[in-house]
Amino acid sequence: MLTITIAELYEAADDSEATLLDGLLQKIGKTWQCRSVPPGGGFLCRWVNPVGSPCEKCGHAQNGSLAPAVGAEVHSDDYRFEVAFDASAYLAALADEEISQLAAEGWGGNYAADQVAQFYEDSNGEIGELFSYVQRADVGFECYVEEADALRWLKIHRPGLHAALTTEN
Repeated sequence: MLTITIAELYEAADDSEATLLDGLLQKIGKTWQCRSVPPGGGFLCRWVNPVGSPCEKCGHAQNGSLAPAVGAEVHSDDYRFEVAFDASAYLAALADEEISQLAAEGWGGNYAADQVAQFYEDSNGEIGELFSYVQRADVGFECYVEEADALRWLKIHRPGLHAALTTEN
C-alpha cells in the first residue's frame, strides 16, 4: 500500500493542481494547506483543519478562526532581509478603525504597516532577525500587507468593515 502525506502532494503540485487539492480536501472536511512562500523560504499556512492540529509541513498551529491567511512581507531598506509571513493574527487583534487606517494608507510602506511587522518581532524568528539587522546596520524597513488577502479575510471575519472598505473604493 502506498502512503503519501498531504504535504508531499502539495510539494509536487503546480498552482492549478494545488487549487484542485484545496477543493478536494475541503469536500472531505480537511481544510488546511501549507505552501512554500518565496523568497523568504519558510511556509505560510493558509488554512488550518477544524480541530486545530498542526500542519504536517511547518508545524504551525493556529486557531482555525484566523483562516484564511493574510500574506504580508517585510524587508530591510537595503533588501538584505525579506520575510513573508501571515498577518491574520494581527488583523484579528486590531479595532476596525485601525484596519481602516491601514487600508487608507495603501496596506503598506507606512507607519501603520510597520506596526504589522513589529507585532511579530518576538514571535517570528525571521522577523526578529530582520529587526536586529536593521538596528545594527542603521537602515530602515518597510512592510506590505496583501490587499486582496486582507479583504478576503475581512469579508469572512468583519463583513461590515469589508463592505465599508470596498464601497469606499
